[in-house]
Amino acid sequence: MGIRIGAGLLAAVVVGAALGVVSRALMALVALAADGTSSFTVLGSAFVVLIYAAAMAPGGAVAGLTTRGWRWVLPVAGALFLCVPAIGVASEEIGSTVDFGALQWLGVGAASVAIFTTIGLAPLLAVRLTDQWLGRRTAVDPASHHPEGLVIS
Repeated sequence: MGIRIGAGLLAAVVVGAALGVVSRALMALVALAADGTSSFTVLGSAFVVLIYAAAMAPGGAVAGLTTRGWRWVLPVAGALFLCVPAIGVASEEIGSTVDFGALQWLGVGAASVAIFTTIGLAPLLAVRLTDQWLGRRTAVDPASHHPEGLVIS
């Protein structure tokens, strides 16, 4: 059971950290599109990566333990949680939109959609990577579900 939890946690942290890095880079693009400057600190960047990984970790542990449908609840809840700081950072970085031109709106909109896409991908990739590392078939294949749902060796 420990190996399954560990695999799920590690998969969630890897996915969370990778998507956190991508998200932070996209946040810089939002800032550049909004006002032409981007000033990110190392501490702020580390926080984004950490919060992505931490938000996915509980769901990764559950995904390691079971193949039942409810294993998606915590990873999706983690992704929904990530929307709150994403909106906060976006409002900080974008600032006033009163004088935005069409190109600024396009740039800010495209980068914002991409940031929220990383959030949406986080649970999917964390669960899929957990399954891959544990040698499970994809969740789409009904034969991959353990009859009892909870996989304990």
